[in-house]
Amino acid sequence: MIASKVATIAVLSPIEIIFQFQQKYKLSVTKTAFLLGISENQYRKYFLQTKNKSRPSQAVVNLCVSLDYILSEGLKIPDFPDIE
Repeated sequence: MIASKVATIAVLSPIEIIFQFQQKYKLSVTKTAFLLGISENQYRKYFLQTKNKSRPSQAVVNLCVSLDYILSEGLKIPDFPDIE
């Protein structure tokens, strides 16, 4: 028998998983993209409503789910340097 949290994740699309992660931790687009290891531009392409939108790779989705688990256990989101 699988846990209810895992069953809920299995029903969601990859884009919904990433969006819920961003909303749950109240992250900006910049910080979400940084944590997932993608560019802001790539992150925004996931949510386009055109035929040119892209889909998140399985590695990005796995990282998002892993980060959600780690953060729910009480660890903090790492800060990232301001590069100007």
